[in-house]
This record gives sequence, structure tokens and C-alpha cells, in this order.
Amino acid sequence: MIGVKQGTVRLEQYDATWPKAFAEEEKILRKVFGPKLPIEHVGSTAIAELLAKPLIDIQVGLPRLHEATQFIPYLEQLGYTYMPERDKADEVFLPKGPTSNRTHYLHIVEIGSKRWINTLTFRDYLRAHEGARDEYAALKQRLALQYANDRYTYTEAKTKFVEDILERARRESW
Repeated sequence: MIGVKQGTVRLEQYDATWPKAFAEEEKILRKVFGPKLPIEHVGSTAIAELLAKPLIDIQVGLPRLHEATQFIPYLEQLGYTYMPERDKADEVFLPKGPTSNRTHYLHIVEIGSKRWINTLTFRDYLRAHEGARDEYAALKQRLALQYANDRYTYTEAKTKFVEDILERARRESW
């Protein structure tokens, strides 16, 4: 089952139904974004055998980020919640599900942007490098015990590891 209470950290062993949950949501999102815009399964649920919060992270790429506003009313009809306070210079973020059980995180970013590239590079590197995936799982497990009720700090504490993986990927011409 997917879903986590907002602000908390609960990790589960990899579940083979997560890619299926992404595929189902992608079909729904295609009705909003059309057949050509890239829609990617990202985050830990997109990496086989990785310990993860049971949330389906989805990254949608737009040619220009400011175009995201035209999609928001349609996404809200699908159960996504627009949270303008969570917007960043390089991302529009919309969670799905009630705060008691968030099920999907939608990240709208600009195609080719640093965020677009880094998110996919990190995902693909962990998919291809079991050792790095296992390092990440161990870190996540330690941090989840420490910050079970503080998702912000949990996420921030993973930043250096993510940066290190991205640097490894660059050095290896990944």
C-alpha cells in the first residue's frame, strides 16, 4: 500500500507494485499533459530493491516552468493539491492524497534544467550501481530512525550523499 502521513518518515522494503502504481498514475496524467511531455518515475520507489517511503514520486518536464500554471486546475481535479508556498525557482510541487496519507508527489520541472538532469542522473546511477544503492538504503534507515517525525530534516540530511553520487556520476561520465 502506498501512502505516508505528511511530515513523517516511514520506510518500507521495495514493493514490486510501485512501478505499476506509477504506470497507472502516468496514464491519468497523460490526459492532462498529453502524449509528448516526459513523465518519469523518480525517487526511491523507482529504484528496484531500495528501501523507500511508500510515495510515488513523479517528475514531469515542461519546455518552460512558467507553463505549469495552466495545468494546475486540471491536476487539482485529479486530487493533487497545489501548494504555492512549496514552489521553488526550479520546481512546482503538488502532492496527492489527504495529509494523513499522501500517495503521490508530482514535481513539475523544466526539461533540461539542472533539477531535471540531477534527478534522473541520481535515479539511474542508483539503478545501475548496487553498492551505491545499498549505501543510500543504510543512510536512509539511520536517518528514518533519527527523524521519524521530521521529514524536512530527514531530507536535508541526505543532501550530501546525493551530491556525492552526482559527483561520482560526473567523474565516471555517467
